[in-house]
Amino acid sequence: MLRNLETAKESSSPLERAAIYHRVSAVYWDLGFRLFAVQLLEQSLGEDPTFAPSLVFGMYYSLQRGDTVGARNYFSRMKSANPSHAILATLEKSFAAMESARSARSVQERLAHRLRLAKSYAQLGLVDGTIDESISILEQDSTHVGALQLLAEAYDLKGRIAPAVSVLERLTRLTPDDAIAREKLQRLSKRM
Repeated sequence: MLRNLETAKESSSPLERAAIYHRVSAVYWDLGFRLFAVQLLEQSLGEDPTFAPSLVFGMYYSLQRGDTVGARNYFSRMKSANPSHAILATLEKSFAAMESARSARSVQERLAHRLRLAKSYAQLGLVDGTIDESISILEQDSTHVGALQLLAEAYDLKGRIAPAVSVLERLTRLTPDDAIAREKLQRLSKRM
């Protein structure tokens, strides 16, 4: 990573520097160095303010930290720089679900909007966000089938087999006719 950062400093191309800072930022984020990852991401955008991958990751980072204002800021920048980017429609749905959940008049309505938000996080590849929203839904309704399905899938994607099996056991007790959940439970149970 240090060699990449040195290469970025030596490069004469702002686009190449932006790409390098972006890639290194993602590695640091995955390693848990969140503040430094954000600093590198901003350095990438300093090289090229319209660099789409860094704008997208800025939204991801913000959403994963629970910073919806920051996410909206990156979203606005992305929309201005690249209004036809495919991710924008899914992000619009995420922001709409957040707003709808805040203004919901009943618990069931709020949970429905939060489930939409969890699904949009899953579409965006924000597995941790999917897990957090699903758990939050289940804290209010422990039998919410949609949240259980999403949570099991998210745990499976993260390689967290034991929690996935536990969630699938709950799900199959609630929906014994769910052949997909039963098959996944059998498959994952064999991996334990």
